Amino acid sequence: MGHEFSAQVEALGEGCEGLAVGDIVSVQPCLSCFECDFCKSGHTQRCEKKTFLRELSLEEAPQVFEEMAKDIEKYLKCLIVM
Repeated sequence: MGHEFSAQVEALGEGCEGLAVGDIVSVQPCLSCFECDFCKSGHTQRCEKKTFLRELSLEEAPQVFEEMAKDIEKYLKCLIVM
């Protein structure tokens, strides 16, 4: 790993499975399309249409994260428990 960022889980929402408070997780630094063949086969890190978070402008970021929040389960599947 290099450009990924990580955190420690501090709390879990209702119905959250597969994680525990205290787990260390790493997040892929990109937004995947979830529609290409790579995404459909579970390899979102190889997405053909991915956008890296660092490429978002300050104007784009709030809208992108708002869209992510609408379907957060999809993005949580990109967490890697370490």
